[in-house]
Amino acid sequence: MAQLTMAALAAQLPYMIKAKRRIMLVGAPGVGKTDVILQSATAAGADCIISHPVVADPTDYKGIPWVEAGNGKVVYFPPDELQRIMNADRLTVFFLDDLGQALPAVQAAAMQLVLSGKLNGISVSPHVVFMAATNRREDKAAVHGVITPLRSRFHSVIQVEPDEMQWITWGIEHGIRMDLISHVMFNHGNGDWKVCRVEPSADMSNSTCPRTLANMIALMDTLALLRSSSIHVNHLGPH
Repeated sequence: MAQLTMAALAAQLPYMIKAKRRIMLVGAPGVGKTDVILQSATAAGADCIISHPVVADPTDYKGIPWVEAGNGKVVYFPPDELQRIMNADRLTVFFLDDLGQALPAVQAAAMQLVLSGKLNGISVSPHVVFMAATNRREDKAAVHGVITPLRSRFHSVIQVEPDEMQWITWGIEHGIRMDLISHVMFNHGNGDWKVCRVEPSADMSNSTCPRTLANMIALMDTLALLRSSSIHVNHLGPH
C-alpha cells in the first residue's frame, strides 16, 4: 500500500480527480481523510457528492425495484444520489466515506458503479470520478474491511500518514491559536507524542488527532470569549 502525508495528498489529489483516477484513502480516525478529499475536489473545480454506505442499503446503489404498469416489467429507479451522478454535466466526485464500515452486501452493490460506471445498463455521467475513505480494522471503528473485488477497482489505495511539522505549518497559515501550536512544537520529536496518536479503546476518552485538536481549538476559543464576557468558567476545560 502506498503511503503519503497529508501535504502530498493535498498536492496530488486534485490532479487525480481531473484525470478521473479512483483513489481510496486509508487511515486512523480523525486524521483528515474526508477533509483532504473535499478540499481537493474544490481545488480541482469539481462538485462533490458524499455518500455514506455505512447507513445504506444495497438498493441505494442498485436502485429501487419498480413494476411498470401495463407490462409487468421490473425496472430499478435510482435514488437521488444516483440520479445526480447519472445527470452530472461537470466534473463531480462521488465520495464513498467510511466505506470499510459498510456491510459486504452494500459494498458488493457499489462494485458495478465504481468500475463500469453503470447502473443496470444505464451509464453514469463521464464527468464522475469515484473516491473513497476508510478507517483501518485495527482502529476499532467497526470496520469490516473492504471486499477484494471492490478494493481492486480503485487505481490506488493510499495510507494517510500524519506529519507534525506539516500540521504546525498549516496551523500558522490558518491563524490557529499560538498556545496550541507551541504545545505541538514543544512535543515535536518526542517519540511518545504525535499529532495523530489514535489508541483504540472502548473507554470514553479521546486520542490526539487533527480532529480532536480542532475540537480543542473551538473549545479554547469559546472559553476565551466567555472569559472576555466576565462569565465564570472555572469549572470548564478542554478535556
